Amino acid sequence: MAARDLLSGLRVCLVTPGHPSTNPRLVKEADALVECGAVVRVVHGRFLPWAERTDAVFADRNWRRDGVPFGPQAGRAIWLRQGIALRAARLGAAMGLPVRAESTFHPVVPALAAAAAREPADVYIGHNLAGGIAAARAARRHGAALGFDAEDDHVGELPDQPDHGGERARRQAILERLLHQCVHRTAASPRIAATLVAEHGVAVTPVLNVFPRADVAGLEPVVAAAPSLYWLSQTIGPQRGLESIVDVLPLLPPATTLVLRGEPRQPYIDGLRERLRAAGGDPLRFVVEPVLAPDRVTASFHGHALALSLEIGDCRNHHDCLGNKIFHALLAGTPVLLSDTPAQRELAPALGPAALCVDLADRTGLATRLRGWLADAAGRDAAARHAWDLARRRYCWDVEKGVFLRALRDALAGAGVVPR
Repeated sequence: MAARDLLSGLRVCLVTPGHPSTNPRLVKEADALVECGAVVRVVHGRFLPWAERTDAVFADRNWRRDGVPFGPQAGRAIWLRQGIALRAARLGAAMGLPVRAESTFHPVVPALAAAAAREPADVYIGHNLAGGIAAARAARRHGAALGFDAEDDHVGELPDQPDHGGERARRQAILERLLHQCVHRTAASPRIAATLVAEHGVAVTPVLNVFPRADVAGLEPVVAAAPSLYWLSQTIGPQRGLESIVDVLPLLPPATTLVLRGEPRQPYIDGLRERLRAAGGDPLRFVVEPVLAPDRVTASFHGHALALSLEIGDCRNHHDCLGNKIFHALLAGTPVLLSDTPAQRELAPALGPAALCVDLADRTGLATRLRGWLADAAGRDAAARHAWDLARRRYCWDVEKGVFLRALRDALAGAGVVPR
């Protein structure tokens, strides 16, 4: 049976603790399901004022959004109630009471689960661990099928150290229970999927963080891109590898600029500027730009010499993830600098000249590689064209959504799920 035949008319509820603006994977899944004729509802958290504003870009989509406020965004009374409920569950668990680990995980879970369960669906698909827990509760309430997009390695997000042992064990227990309830499971990189398979003995399909060709409609491959290094994330802050780039910036050609885009933590930005000044660099070569609406993010990579994917490998998740930055950049025709983590090292040969894999700890080697790259205009042009072509042939959502839809179709067919 074709994916369109099986999914047409299917009621799907996607659940995430974050905003749609901060979860492009969920948005792409919702759009793909609607294209197949599914009836889609998105239940999501609301806690960031800037993301609340950028969520407006989804107002004209053919899926419905139900926002669940938590934290300060929810108002003082709800915030206190959510916090008290979480602390009570954790205290009960610590006292040996029969409290499920899921109840001790995140303050948004009860409200998210209640919102998801408010309407019946044929399948609930949770994103990230809090979304997975909430989706599972809603699925049990309605006797529906359950799916889970782990996205990241939620145990491996925490360092493997004794002071994190309790939280790692709690997350492992939640995942074990959750994954075995699911008929459909995905993750954002092959290595993260392989970890879940090895630790839990279930099938998990990798679905990459790639983006639609339509996001850069009208753009052309760039020739002789400006000598700028571009980094983008939701928040500009520490533990992102940016210090390594700031340290070598004074060693690069004077026209080279570092462009950071995201919600800035101002003390951190001030510290980076001071670090650059202390290294002998001009702080004016370091530019901070504001957060963009989700539909403008990929195009913002266009025209830069290199995009920066600077995973620092401080935990297993960072070793194994393949972040959005890589695939935004390729689709915009911008080659990408990859820090030398296992997952990025494995990806680099497939990207060929469109990738530069480097050791961030080797300041001299990093500066030498970047100087050579920036000095080779012909090589940069060829790399940009290769990135552009490669993204259109392989690393775009137009191709990858087939992986997602086939996995979901096969899972639902195997479980005997049909639209009601």
